[in-house]
Amino acid sequence: MNRVGNLLLVLLLFGVGFGATFWLQTRGSGSSAAALFIPKVECDVTDEKCRARYRAQAELLFSAGDDEAGSRTLERLAAVGDKIAPFQLGWHYEEIYRAAVGRKLAAGTAIEEERRYGVRDLPRGEAFDALVARQNRADAGDRPTRARALAFLWYAKAAQGGSAAAMNNLANMYRFGLMGTPDLVSARKWFLEAYDAGSPVAAYNLENMRIKGY
Repeated sequence: MNRVGNLLLVLLLFGVGFGATFWLQTRGSGSSAAALFIPKVECDVTDEKCRARYRAQAELLFSAGDDEAGSRTLERLAAVGDKIAPFQLGWHYEEIYRAAVGRKLAAGTAIEEERRYGVRDLPRGEAFDALVARQNRADAGDRPTRARALAFLWYAKAAQGGSAAAMNNLANMYRFGLMGTPDLVSARKWFLEAYDAGSPVAAYNLENMRIKGY
């Protein structure tokens, strides 16, 4: 075999070996192939600049299809008191639900945690973590149903922390029936809460409801 042939054989063997290793890594971790190329972040989560890097990493992981790693990253930030991570989680799970159901957003069935606690009385700390863990279990129901419940849980946590954006999105969940059926009274209440907390989007939504006679 000549020198060129030897080189091609080495390259072929390297390619096969690399491909096999790559496949085993993605299969074993449950990650998408793209997620393996996302840079690791290692810094002190008590620093806001560090948390911003982790939040950006989570968005990249979601974009790459690695929902589990992205959620883990944001949950870690939420556990140390980050104010933005709970909203990001709520947004992520709401988008999963919306993508699954399309234009017909009304679910027809209540969210157990919303029916039982509402937003203000939703448990905190370890009790909240237990509610999230319950929805994350594979046997907790189909993915859109779990995503809808998780969107509520994380938006509620963010709203408890004063997030005007989360209050506005909770209002929209009530308005369009993601809590079960459309509830315009609760929607208006949370749009007002969001407006008082400084959300300009809530002001637009309130005016939109007024124009439509609600």
